[in-house]
Amino acid sequence: MLNRTWQFTLDNISHQVILNFSLSHHYRLQFDGKTIFQKSILKTIEHYQTLEIPGHQVEIGIIPGVFSNEVYLRVDDEFISPLGNRKYKIGKETKKRFDNLENWRNLANTLGFNFYANPNIDPALRFRLVGHFFNLLVIIFPGLKNYRNTILPGVFVGIQHASMIEEQIKSVNKSEDLIQFQKKLKIAKDEFEISSTMTVLFIPDIRKRTTSQRAQVIKDFLSLMARYLKPGMEKCEGLECKKGLKEPLHLVFINMIPYLMCSDCISQITEIGKRKKAEYEKQPTNLKIGIINGCMTGLLCAIGGGMLIAFVQKLGFALWSAFSVFLVFMLVNNVIVKALTKWTNFSMLASLIITELSIYLGIFLGSVGEVILGQQFSFSWNEILERFLEFLNTPEFLSINITFIIFLIIPLSIYNSINHSKSVTRAFSPDVEVITDL
Repeated sequence: MLNRTWQFTLDNISHQVILNFSLSHHYRLQFDGKTIFQKSILKTIEHYQTLEIPGHQVEIGIIPGVFSNEVYLRVDDEFISPLGNRKYKIGKETKKRFDNLENWRNLANTLGFNFYANPNIDPALRFRLVGHFFNLLVIIFPGLKNYRNTILPGVFVGIQHASMIEEQIKSVNKSEDLIQFQKKLKIAKDEFEISSTMTVLFIPDIRKRTTSQRAQVIKDFLSLMARYLKPGMEKCEGLECKKGLKEPLHLVFINMIPYLMCSDCISQITEIGKRKKAEYEKQPTNLKIGIINGCMTGLLCAIGGGMLIAFVQKLGFALWSAFSVFLVFMLVNNVIVKALTKWTNFSMLASLIITELSIYLGIFLGSVGEVILGQQFSFSWNEILERFLEFLNTPEFLSINITFIIFLIIPLSIYNSINHSKSVTRAFSPDVEVITDL
């Protein structure tokens, strides 16, 4: 077990931080003799922990490096050297992240906006800039977006404005100066959106620009939109707010999405989430309708597969064997999910069962068709059964079927189940970050 020890003094009080870690990436953090956490951290996962000292920001971070994890202790924006390491230098990955922090601070100063950083989240995503431009509330923050089939980091620039009707939104989208701005910056359609009270621009990979270039792009965008947008009456966006415009508002990020909310609504987020989750769990799944639709889809697939086998025979069987498990499963599962009012793990199981029945039915129908066509529309059930069993006992069919189920469908089912569980947790127990008063 290896360890690093830091000692520092704040307000005439001495503090000690000890981080023990092993080559298997098991970590134990102690602060002033108390264990803060003890757990294994994957080499690919970044971990950040704030230490509670009133009036100060103390953070320890574990960041994946090239050969080993980088560890740092930062106290009030200053890196502290571990004991016994006078030549201490922060790692390259750590330096990248905190250089980015300085870039965001400089951007805030250039724009004249307030700068906020949440020490409890990834340094790449912890920044928020808040300010007003021609009385329009502007919120700028980093995020990730699917950009041309690739997940890229970038910056979201959000403008809150007075409510706009659909015709007004269409008119702005068709304006010539906005179209020229989008062409100049090569902005795709899904990177710019105007809703009734919020306009958002996503600028991908902003780190490749200098601070002045970043600021200029944002200023140009804000100047352009200020021609079309009017300041809105800043009112609480809480789901059940009864106070409206009378209460002081806070800028709140809920799951990284900004809202304006009063103190009462912020305090009720957890309670509302619990109530909404209970209501969600009581909803019927509509699984029966989904299964009926899935069975109809499976039947159509089986008929198609049977015709393929009957008319193309061995080649048709080979094609049906190779592709049916995946294609039929995806079709059936998609039909079932569309019919559901909420997700259920049984939908994946139903999809798998219907898929297997469809495959075997397709082979049986193909056996019937092949025998009938081969004997000029006369047949015996014994011949059909023999041909059916012959197909089923084909090694290629069995191996492909089992391989798809074990290595594709089962992992996909597990992934979907875990992903859904995370989505439900995120929806009803969201991450709430209160930024500032407005």
